Parts: sequence; structure tokens; C-alpha cells
Amino acid sequence: MSKTDHSFVRHATGMALWSVGGLVLLSFMFSLLKPPLFFYGLIALVFIVSLPIVLTVERIVCLITFYIIAFELPLFKGNLYTVSFNYFVVDVGVVVLFLLLLARLATEKLDPQTYYFSRYIALFLAIVGVGLFLGAYYSNNLQRVQSEFRILSYYSVYFVVVRHFKDRQWIIILALTVLTATLFAAMDAIYTSISSSQVRFVSRQVHMFLLATPFLVSLIILDRNKMRKLCYVGALLPIAVSILFSQTRGTWAATVLAVILAVLLSAWSRFEGVKRIGVILISFILLASITAGSLNFMAGSSTAKAKSVGERAKTIASISGDHSLLMRANSYLTIVRKIMEHPWLGNGLGDTATYKFFNIHSTQNNVDSTYLTILWKVGIMGLVPFMISYILLLKWAFEIYRKEHDVFSEFFSIGMLSAITAFLFLGAISPVLVTSRFNFLFAVLFAITEIVARQIESTDRNKSFASYSNVIS
Repeated sequence: MSKTDHSFVRHATGMALWSVGGLVLLSFMFSLLKPPLFFYGLIALVFIVSLPIVLTVERIVCLITFYIIAFELPLFKGNLYTVSFNYFVVDVGVVVLFLLLLARLATEKLDPQTYYFSRYIALFLAIVGVGLFLGAYYSNNLQRVQSEFRILSYYSVYFVVVRHFKDRQWIIILALTVLTATLFAAMDAIYTSISSSQVRFVSRQVHMFLLATPFLVSLIILDRNKMRKLCYVGALLPIAVSILFSQTRGTWAATVLAVILAVLLSAWSRFEGVKRIGVILISFILLASITAGSLNFMAGSSTAKAKSVGERAKTIASISGDHSLLMRANSYLTIVRKIMEHPWLGNGLGDTATYKFFNIHSTQNNVDSTYLTILWKVGIMGLVPFMISYILLLKWAFEIYRKEHDVFSEFFSIGMLSAITAFLFLGAISPVLVTSRFNFLFAVLFAITEIVARQIESTDRNKSFASYSNVIS
């Protein structure tokens, strides 16, 4: 990356952070002053009217990306903001984003070329729309119906981003925004874990720590600048600590998988021969040593939270008798029976299931599996385009990795291949890909991967045409 790119990234990221800071400060003033509702409405009107003038679609995407990752759960133990307030800010941002899209549709001619993912994401969203009506038809809880529809419809952000992120610099800015926000969220998670009275603190932001880890690992191997390598290591440390203290064994396993893939792909791209093998072996030895040493130290620690992490790790050896695994198995059987009732289009959004474990009845509107949750709510017709989209995502990320060899393309493609593979693995035991506002970010990643892949295809076509012209001449 050139000095000009670095300067541009610093400037634009600073603007995004300043925008978030202004939004947070304004909302904090609201929480203190508690003005009447008409004043809220007036401020909201001024904000919505002025936003399209001040910010472009690209900046709004970066802003919402930052906010979703950093503030997805209550910030600093919820002492500052509640979950509902954070969700309100994100939802308003997405509404503004789509208002800007409508404005552009009215004034600009869209690029007519075919998009790789569009038909499959559109089909998935159409089936989600069917699930909305089925949920109402089956008399499911209407509040849950609309909530699940809103969360799944965040995948439609893909159609905004794929048409407006034309500049490669904005793609770099977005990648940096994801890493910056994840670092901030990791620090928040560490603070909350330490200050909380709970022995185990679990945040959904741990999924974003999983996403960011292989990107940083690839940068540590790929970047030739030693000072930047140290910065990447420094950024990785709080993220690794947050993953460890989450005590989420599925995320631990998925993170290890993502790191292994990132090391293999980075070493294969960056080095050759004996040096490649040496880098891979040293990386794996360091990973195993640091992980085992940290867990053993925590298991023998006198601190309750650290000891809890070590004890949690020990349960992996006897996981077949683990209560949480047995509970999952029981819930899976219940959901499979539900799926068999309506296998093609599902039971509709907002449907709930009650299962029994140790004489305790539990009613939930999702299950600890992305794939079972989709089958349950929108059936086989919804799962097929959903899976095709993710398979295509891996395919095009591999195309970028195979054909492009600049630092950004390599780090982006390696991070995507490693992280998405890990997420698909985690999806077997977690509803991570469908049940949170992070769907916004997955949609953005679909679009960015497609844009980079399409740029590579365009370059290849131009080279082929130039070669053909030379032969003819």
C-alpha cells in the first residue's frame, strides 16, 4: 500500500470515527437532558435531512459498520446506552442508507451488468418475504415475525454496496473500519468482563473477533514493514484475550481453524520452498505453545475468571457428556420435528419451539444452528440460495487470492477465505449467520468480494483483448 493510500485511509477513517463520536455525544446529551418528544423529532428531522448532504453512501456504510461492531451490545456494562437504544441507532442508519439509495435510483443510471450473487440473495430475500406472510398466517407472535424479518432483510444491504463502492480506496477504508471497530469492541469486552461480577461474560461481538483475527494474522505474515507488523500484533492481542475470555468453545475451535487457514494461505502466497515450510511450522508451534500455555496458566490461577477459562477448556476433552451439548442435541431433535411439518417453505418467521431438558421447559425462537434455523423458518427453498451465496463467496475470494498479488488483495482474500470457512463451520452449532445485525456486515462482505473479483475479471478481459489485438496486428 502506498503512502498516498495510507494517508487517505487515515483521513477517511478519522472522519468516520469523528462522525460516530458526534453521534454518541449527541445521544449522551439526550440521555442527560431528557428533552420532550417534539425536540427528539426535530433533531431527527434535521439529522435525516442534512445527512445526505454531509455524507456519501460510502461514508454511511463505514459509519454503520463501525457502530454495529463497536456498540452492538450495551457499551461498558450498559452504563451508557441500552441495547434498545443501540439497535435504534443502527436501524435508523440503515433506513437513511436505503433512502439515499432511492434518491440515487431517481437521479443515476445504474450499471446494467450482471452481478454474481444478486439472483441468489434476491431469491433468499423473496423466500424470507414468504416466511413473513406464513408467520402471520400461522398466527406466530407478530413482534417476533417483524423482528426476524428485519434482521434477515439486512442481507439486502448487499444491493446498496455493490452498486456504490466503485473506488478501491473505499474498499480499503471499509476493511480498516472493520478492524478498527473490532479492536474497540475487544477493549470494551475486556473492560466489561473485568468490571462485571459475572465469572463468564459472553458478547455477540466475539463473532467479529473471529472475523478480524485471520485478517490480522495474514497482515502479520504478508506485510514487509516490521513496525506495522508490531502494530498488527498489538491489535491482535486484545482480540485474542476477548475470544479467550468469552469461554465460547465453538468460537475457540472456529478461530483456531481460521488462523490455521490464514497461516497456510499467507505462507503459500508470500514464501517459497523451505522457507514456506519453516514459516508454517514456526507459526503452528507458536500458536500451540501460546494457546496451551495460556490455558494451563489460567487453570492454575487463583483468579476466579481466569480459572474459569482454564476449567472451561478442560471440558473439551469430555465434551460428549457436557450438559450444553446434550441440551443442544435435545433442541435439535425438537426442531427437526418442526422442520418435517413444513420442509419446503418452513414454519414461517416468528415461530417458536419448546423443548424439555432436566425437567425444565425452554421456549426459543431460534436454535443453535444456522442451517437448522433457516430450515425451520424458511425451509429448503430458503436454505438452497443461502448456501449457494456463501459457496460463491468462497469461490470468488479464492479467485482473488489466485489471480491478484498486491498486499490488499492477498490480505482481503485470505481473510475472507479463512473467516467465512470458520463461520460456516461455526454455523453448524450457532445461528451466527442469520440472527443478528451482523447480517449487515456479511452483506457488505458479499458486495466487496464481488467488486474486487469483477475488477480482476475486467482486467483479465482487457489483457486478453490486448493480446488478441497484438496477434492480429
